[in-house]
Amino acid sequence: MKTLIDNTTDAKTSNPHFPYESQGQFAIIQQGLSGNEVVTIEYSLNNTTWSPLYQYGYKVELSATNSAVGVYAPCFLRVVKGITTNPVTVVLQDKIHQGS
Repeated sequence: MKTLIDNTTDAKTSNPHFPYESQGQFAIIQQGLSGNEVVTIEYSLNNTTWSPLYQYGYKVELSATNSAVGVYAPCFLRVVKGITTNPVTVVLQDKIHQGS
């Protein structure tokens, strides 16, 4: 696992990460969000221009009720978190194994 945001209440944007070793299959997991707080996942094809990641027409976000998301996206990724009530940690887990 790679820590993207480490146990903070401050607003934070993670450093970009390109999951070469996972071939684009990974999970992003949060711990600590409450209420309406969210962590937005953004993507870039060139590590310069960033956009929110959408899946099936919905913005991909972590929240108090959605603590993890699996993503298949061979691109650069980062997570963006606003100021939060509690300290929040966000990690990236490479190499998701899917059952057959």
